[in-house]
Amino acid sequence: MCLAACGKRSDEAKRVIGHPAIVRLGCTRTPAELKTMKEPHSSASRFAPAFAPLAFCFLLVAFDGRVMALDPADAVASGGSHVMRAVEDAASGQIDLFEGTQPVLRYNYRTVEPGPLLENISESNRIYARGRSDYIHPLYGVDGEELTRDWSPDHPHHRGIYWAWPEVDYGSERGDLHALQRVFARPTGRVSLRSTDGTAEIEAENLWRWEDREPIVRELVLITAQRATASGRVVDLAFRFEALKADVTLARRGTEAYGGLNLRLATPAAQVIHVHTDSSEADRPRAWSDLSGVFAGGEPSGLTVMQSRGNPDYPGDWVQYPELSWCQPAFPRSGTRHALEQGRSLVLRYRLWMHRGGRPADEQAARLWDDFQAGVGQPPAFTMLERQRIGILDERLAVHGLPWFKEDKPVLRRLPERRRTSFRPAVWELAQQPSGGRIRFRTDSLSVGITARNPRLSNMHHMASVGENGFDLYVDREYLGSAWPDADGKIQKEWRIGQEPRMREVSLYLPLYKAVSVAELTLDPDTRLERPSAYAIERPILYYGSSITQGGCASNPGGTCQAILERRLDADFVNLGFSGNGLGEPALAEAIGELDPSCIVLDFWANPKPEQYAAALPGFVDILRQHFPRAPILVTSPFYFPAEAANAEVARAQAAKRDTAYRFVQQRQQAGDRHIRFVDGLKMLNPSQSHGLVDGVHCNSLGFHFNADGLEPSLRAALKGVKEESGVVKGSDN
Repeated sequence: MCLAACGKRSDEAKRVIGHPAIVRLGCTRTPAELKTMKEPHSSASRFAPAFAPLAFCFLLVAFDGRVMALDPADAVASGGSHVMRAVEDAASGQIDLFEGTQPVLRYNYRTVEPGPLLENISESNRIYARGRSDYIHPLYGVDGEELTRDWSPDHPHHRGIYWAWPEVDYGSERGDLHALQRVFARPTGRVSLRSTDGTAEIEAENLWRWEDREPIVRELVLITAQRATASGRVVDLAFRFEALKADVTLARRGTEAYGGLNLRLATPAAQVIHVHTDSSEADRPRAWSDLSGVFAGGEPSGLTVMQSRGNPDYPGDWVQYPELSWCQPAFPRSGTRHALEQGRSLVLRYRLWMHRGGRPADEQAARLWDDFQAGVGQPPAFTMLERQRIGILDERLAVHGLPWFKEDKPVLRRLPERRRTSFRPAVWELAQQPSGGRIRFRTDSLSVGITARNPRLSNMHHMASVGENGFDLYVDREYLGSAWPDADGKIQKEWRIGQEPRMREVSLYLPLYKAVSVAELTLDPDTRLERPSAYAIERPILYYGSSITQGGCASNPGGTCQAILERRLDADFVNLGFSGNGLGEPALAEAIGELDPSCIVLDFWANPKPEQYAAALPGFVDILRQHFPRAPILVTSPFYFPAEAANAEVARAQAAKRDTAYRFVQQRQQAGDRHIRFVDGLKMLNPSQSHGLVDGVHCNSLGFHFNADGLEPSLRAALKGVKEESGVVKGSDN
């Protein structure tokens, strides 16, 4: 015998073979087969030289046609060293968990075909004898007895321990993951094996493929086996299911029978099934079931299944089929269907306890259940979780301030492509800069990330790079941080936005002076993403003007006059300011006529000469009035330029434009237009506030606060008038 070859005396060999601690295993691997197994990269591998000779010795000991191994205490006494191991079988691709040389379970990650077993299955049942993967079999008892059953002739789709639902709906179609019809769990090849002295763990990724082709659900499975104790062994199961497509739902058979964690055990002699669920009035109701009997090992043993109280619909009711040695914690609740939401995963957790002896005392099971629940507050330790990646076209995101985005998406621009030839090239070029654009949403994620590209990164001498090229992040209307491009124009940033999970309103302000493309946003796994709350004033305030309107020279995209007023008034806005090109051109007025603004602010006095401004303003307003007979229009006059004090020509030009704006509004009001207002620019920035300018012309961030302070009263008055008038719609003469 091998014991003798290992230096043991023959009488010692007889003593060990007869020792009551020797256990019988349902393992049929030979030493040659074991040599094909791949060790995981973990700390456990350092023990391999120590136990390898002993492993081969004991695996060659035959008794009653079965392979033998030692109890942990006896193995140590005999000079061995038992550790938990997770090992991939190189030949089959399946994964085995061991304690020392004793197998604990096999996770069939790769697809298993029926092969010759198909001959034992009746013709009528062969439709269910399909290649399957993603299940546990065999699961071994503490003394090596095989507890589970696979490829049953009467139910060939039953497969040891597996997690599947008989009603998987995808849109209007129905598949059966339980009976292997139309939808199948298939491995992606992403596997992580981890081992220590006390635990061995498998983490694996699968995709549910509709018609074995189209991925509809991503699944992560985490199987953690603990080292056995005198009473038994614990194996914890955690599953995470994430919809990759919309309209995926799960249900039990007929919504009332079986579905969820399925357990098909090998039928034992003297089988006893016991179910325990505390009263719903209990503070912490416990729920477990136990199936015990005499399996192939010859001594009573069993399997207890415990539900985590963190599972949705806890405690799930128990479904029993004693003739199949089946007792299942069903999910979801009877009579319901569980919708898998994109971006919000379903997590289910269970504990398996393989114990010696018959049905355990309730007190013993309760202690183990309490121990299991101690970790409910912490999410399962999945390492393969990827951050949610949200494309710019995701319907849960709202893109504001770019009114033609729906027709030109995913391009972030301020004017529509179909009108391109009606604009001067300089205006069209500036329209590619998404000033005023915002991406808004609600989430309970604790972090938000962005990946974007700014291919024409540059720095103007009088403007901060963040305002020109970057993004601002606001959470619940409060500034949190900014992002800007690297030397290659790539923007990649992740912000921590909170300390505790709760729904927050998030706004990302786009760059003021550079074209940009957004690849994706990222959120924490298992967090919600929803459309943002509606603005109190949903119809946007439209601003038309020059570089000052566009945002020059705010240090941050969220620091413009319009953005400040957006947060103060809870009002949407559109920024049609064009640097150096706010000339009051009819093509811009016609484009504005396609929109539905709540109010229009005309702020284009800075670019035209006084006589050009006087000529353009009436025609621009005439076009707007053709589209919006009753919409409030605010006409601003120039704010203060410090050069007015030293340069007579500048002072004359500014005064002329102020006079033009004031007289024009007066004339229109006298002609019966009750919805046009004059806003004195000197109330938006006066000589005592000239430190709010960066170059004597353009506002810095402080200057935009002065602008907002001066404009806000007139805006509030105009918007109040809109609210007081009922039944007013775009283009109405009522």
